[in-house]
Amino acid sequence: MAYDAEHLYFGFYCHDTEPDKIKAVLSKRDDQWADDWVGFSLDTFGTQHNALHFFVNPLGVQGDALDSVNGGEDSSPDWVWESHAMRQPDGYTVEISVPLKSIRFRSGQDVRMGVLFWRRISRLGLSGSWPGMPPGQWVYQNHAALRFDKLDAPLRLEVLPAVTFARDEKQVRPGQWQRTDRTNAGIGVKVGLTSSVTADLTWKPDFSQVESDAFQSEVNQRYPVFYAEKRPFFMESMGIFSLAGAGNNDSNMQVPVHTRRIVDPLWGAKITGDTGPVSFGVLASGDRFPGQAWEGEVNPDLGKRAVFSIGRALYGFGRGSYVGMIYSGREFDGTYNRVGGADFSLQWDGRHTLQGYALQTWSTAPGATAPTEGEGHLLSYSYSSKPFDLAVGSEHYGRDFRMDTAFYNRTGIDQETLYLGPNFYPKLSWAPWLQKVNPFLFGIYLRDNVTGLTDYVGVAALRINTDRGGSFRVDLQRHREGWMGRYFHSTVYRFQGGAQATSWLNVAAALKFSDDIYYDSPTPYQGHVVSYSLDTTVTPTDGLRLVFNLYRSIMKDPETGAQVYDVKTANTQLAYQFNANFFLRAAARIDTWRHRLLTDYLASFTLIPGTVLFVGYGEVMDKAQWQDTQWELRGRDYVVMNRGLFFKVSYLWRN
Repeated sequence: MAYDAEHLYFGFYCHDTEPDKIKAVLSKRDDQWADDWVGFSLDTFGTQHNALHFFVNPLGVQGDALDSVNGGEDSSPDWVWESHAMRQPDGYTVEISVPLKSIRFRSGQDVRMGVLFWRRISRLGLSGSWPGMPPGQWVYQNHAALRFDKLDAPLRLEVLPAVTFARDEKQVRPGQWQRTDRTNAGIGVKVGLTSSVTADLTWKPDFSQVESDAFQSEVNQRYPVFYAEKRPFFMESMGIFSLAGAGNNDSNMQVPVHTRRIVDPLWGAKITGDTGPVSFGVLASGDRFPGQAWEGEVNPDLGKRAVFSIGRALYGFGRGSYVGMIYSGREFDGTYNRVGGADFSLQWDGRHTLQGYALQTWSTAPGATAPTEGEGHLLSYSYSSKPFDLAVGSEHYGRDFRMDTAFYNRTGIDQETLYLGPNFYPKLSWAPWLQKVNPFLFGIYLRDNVTGLTDYVGVAALRINTDRGGSFRVDLQRHREGWMGRYFHSTVYRFQGGAQATSWLNVAAALKFSDDIYYDSPTPYQGHVVSYSLDTTVTPTDGLRLVFNLYRSIMKDPETGAQVYDVKTANTQLAYQFNANFFLRAAARIDTWRHRLLTDYLASFTLIPGTVLFVGYGEVMDKAQWQDTQWELRGRDYVVMNRGLFFKVSYLWRN
């Protein structure tokens, strides 16, 4: 490690007794997790509740992430920093240079930070760190103290102009295309108000999604399907807006601030910062989507905009502990949804974590005579150690709970969860590949306070971890679910696993047998369901990557044996990375339920994060045929119904 007035420097020599087995491929940023890599975690304020993570693989591919004690690790932020890597006869070396203007810290004399170094050896499925991290702990409990006699933070000023041109064409009748050209010029400004507080402003931002959503099955779903945020302005530094305990796979509240609900912003403003033990964030945006013109009818709210405003503050104390407050609001045409709340996370002894939040909502709706109020809260406790893990949780949401910024499943419920799982680490001469065996029990009990029905899920499972990053799991599940005034019982058998089979092949698969409710029927019933998935990544050379994902679900009527549905979604992607800056990619996605095929072609050049050039072309094909005066869907052949070309260029200027 070294530093000067403008940079922090880190150098690594990663020795390996089998250097020919080091795994690394050229890929885009933040996509090196299946490789060998080395890097560090830096708590720039020494407060033990925020950290910056930097990773580099043996070919120099960068990865970075913002980690927060309440939001976990988020790889969406991309900072400007330099790295170089080189293979050696006995391993590989990595050098990293981080400009001080790319990070926030307390400027001046006696600057205190925390640092932790880590390395991944993919073929062994192992990661190591210094200082070490015992099972159940994370970086905040283990950062080593790092002190600078004097370190001055330059105030940050960045200007990011961007221009996007898009041409969209729709086939209105055979051979006749309706063309729409759109040009958008926008600008973003990032200003360092102090050495630790930053403001982001944007006007007419370009939110074209270079990464289009992969198809997911939307057939026979009781709850909405979640699609992750992909727009840069809303992705950076959003961990501050998470709530303690929210967001695990079994929570009713998945994301308290899901910015894809801001559909078509005209402007956005964000301030984030740290002042001693306090971290805070404020986000506001004007959404044009509710006032957009409707096709075929008149929008009574034409031209009006919804305004979102979100505020968050945390006070950190101890290692990974904090208390916080949150406010979120959406105002539109005289109506509103306002939410206020508080949360906390307490960690002690490196094993125990107690978390919770409480929310109160106030809402009005068009034509309503009075506002409504709702409440929601969560409380969870977990114990995590090398030999044993335990977790219990309780959630409640009133029937009038409403949070327009959030993504959640249901209201009017109480839900309890329980997890019990011992961990075994066998050292067997006849099975040296076996690293961990984890049998566990898991349960959910849910009361619907609106219908009076109660649901439960009971799971008995065995999970095994092996070398090469292997993970295998077998489940036996028993469900009871209330739907449309009656109970449905089912038994579920599930098998899943995956591993880095060779240095060039990663494969994962899952298989499930169950009796699922057919929600889409006006008279619901249970059908026999078989679903399976296959995910493969093939990297035959350093720069070439082929990704293929297949999901299929088949339901049959238990009485007649007739097929109710057969849904197949397939996503495939072929990419060639010429170097760390430039790649070409072709993708195809098919959904047999919607009878839709989508193709995407993209050329991407990134000099540094922000200074980018994208050229893309895509087509949407539907099974359609022309009947009299209109297109009829579900025809025999795929027909290109929409196609589009886009060009985007942006330039990041830094003082």
